Amino acid sequence: MTVTPKEMCESAVNLTNILVQAVANVICSIVFGNRFEYDNLKFLKLLNLFNETFLLMSSTWGQLHDMIPEVMDHVPGPHQRINKLLDELKVFINERVKVNQKSFDPSNPRDFIDCFMIRMNQIQEKLHEEIAHVIGDNRSPNIEDRSKMPYTDAVIHEIQRFSDVLPLNLPHSTIKDITFHGYTIPKGTDVYPLLYCALRDPKYFPNPNKFNTGNFLDKDGKFKKEDAFIPFSTGKRICAGEGLAKMELFLVITTIIQNFKLTTKMHLTDADVSPKMTGFSNVAIPYEV
Repeated sequence: MTVTPKEMCESAVNLTNILVQAVANVICSIVFGNRFEYDNLKFLKLLNLFNETFLLMSSTWGQLHDMIPEVMDHVPGPHQRINKLLDELKVFINERVKVNQKSFDPSNPRDFIDCFMIRMNQIQEKLHEEIAHVIGDNRSPNIEDRSKMPYTDAVIHEIQRFSDVLPLNLPHSTIKDITFHGYTIPKGTDVYPLLYCALRDPKYFPNPNKFNTGNFLDKDGKFKKEDAFIPFSTGKRICAGEGLAKMELFLVITTIIQNFKLTTKMHLTDADVSPKMTGFSNVAIPYEV
């Protein structure tokens, strides 16, 4: 039931729902390109989903689930409903994405969804342009091409940084007693140089939890090295296959992009593409292209 301004002035009113609807409609206008009437059933369902999700995630059950999901996923309780609610939210958003896709015009973005789809296509478009300019269509890539392709090189480096396959690294061992930052480490001690701390260091990589090829490009678009980029470990016992891996990454990825334009029916967010920790390694999510 809609409350009129006159009724609001003449009696005590709980403004929570009214304020939530007003703020949510501003966000919907940006994301979806249109607002909803306050009595729209889909809009009310969306708000209820957000509200219930927020309340459950703020509860003790929800906080425990956030801290130790591997355990709480198997413990009965109200937190088990969180993933179901999030799935319903994804369904709602995916439906809106499909509506946008049917009338998508990259030259005339209408809302955040359109802008996001444009952004998703730009990284691959730049790769295609650089490959076409340097290599063309009549030959396969070779390792000498890499120095002439800074954007492609930056994409590959950012994939490695963002993937962070072995965040804890493989164990090293001290060959003698050493002192490090005031701590004495005896000979023969197992040491784990944490690659994660370097690859996600905000001093070197602004917004480290987001995929950004600009981390490896200077203001002129030239490739730049970063000392904190150490996906192959560090020190004298660095990965023996580093040189081979770098060559393979460039040749394989460049050859794929040269011959195909990749698309997916999956609607992926930054959180979705982030690799998931499983034990001592990060593993990419399953996907289809």
